Amino acid sequence: MFLRVWSIYCRGEAAAAPYPEQQSEKDGARASGAPSNGPGREFHGDWGACPPHHHPCPPAYPSRPTQPAAALPPRPLPPPPLPTKVLMKLRKPRITATIWSSGKIICTGATSEEEAKFGARRLARSLQKLGFQVIFTDFKVVNVLAVCNMPFEIRLPEFTKNNRPHASYEPELHPAVCYRIKSLRATLQIFSTGSITVTGPNVKAVATAVEQIYPFVFESRKEIL
Repeated sequence: MFLRVWSIYCRGEAAAAPYPEQQSEKDGARASGAPSNGPGREFHGDWGACPPHHHPCPPAYPSRPTQPAAALPPRPLPPPPLPTKVLMKLRKPRITATIWSSGKIICTGATSEEEAKFGARRLARSLQKLGFQVIFTDFKVVNVLAVCNMPFEIRLPEFTKNNRPHASYEPELHPAVCYRIKSLRATLQIFSTGSITVTGPNVKAVATAVEQIYPFVFESRKEIL
């Protein structure tokens, strides 16, 4: 209501008052020659100019459409990508295989090299029964994971400070210290509880990595009073 009345005053347009009582008061004021908006206010013409002592008139905003605009039809979602791998699990031995469309198969979960090779042969035999022409070749162990527990807790900030740049510690991202041994191609995750997770290319590299890391973690152990 306020914006509508002021826009009429500024533009000099004549419009009907929203209520009959206000319209009759304005008609009486025009007939008597007195201003209808109080003393000291002058208007030039038929409601054409703003009062000289009043603040600038607010701009006239366009009226909103009565009917909302038609919504755009939703775009169809793109089809989900086709899976490029299949997971297959065996009970004996207890392994999980990832089968890729290229023919490559990765087996995880075996506790020895013989068990991993036996499980891979069982997978190849299962694929042959399904009608695929499978040949068992290029078997090799590429990664070995081991977990060991130290009989003491470890001060991770002190251990990281003493073993830079091989050790990196970012507690905001991971609660363990990452220690890399490039000569053995082994990576160790050292936790404050004394638990160490080692990954390497073979069993010998993992065992050697544990032997090399023990003196360093022993220096940063937590002493129990």
